[in-house]
Amino acid sequence: MTTCGGDSPESEGPPLALDTVLEILSHHHRRDLFRLFREESTKVVDFERCVSHLVERERERTGQIPGPDHLRITLHHVHLPKLSHAGLVTYDESAETLRYHRDEGIEEWLGLIESEGDGE
Repeated sequence: MTTCGGDSPESEGPPLALDTVLEILSHHHRRDLFRLFREESTKVVDFERCVSHLVERERERTGQIPGPDHLRITLHHVHLPKLSHAGLVTYDESAETLRYHRDEGIEEWLGLIESEGDGE
């Protein structure tokens, strides 16, 4: 299986398999989370900040404001487990924060997706 990323000084772990990277980036909510991690000056982001970011991105994408409770549940039960399993995010439930563990493969592929104008 092909891997992405590498031993870049910015990468925090072993490179992910290409199939894993593509699966992770297949959902717009996860792509939006990586954009948020890039925008923040720290690797740690508050859970509610993630929810509000996803609400805003959905509003921009569809013109409608989704229910934040639905996004909280989806984030907690779908997206965070997938990102955690891949070693990309650590969720501290007591502090309600997410720590991003940067992966060069994710960043490279997300850049390619965005350059094609298909990052939505």
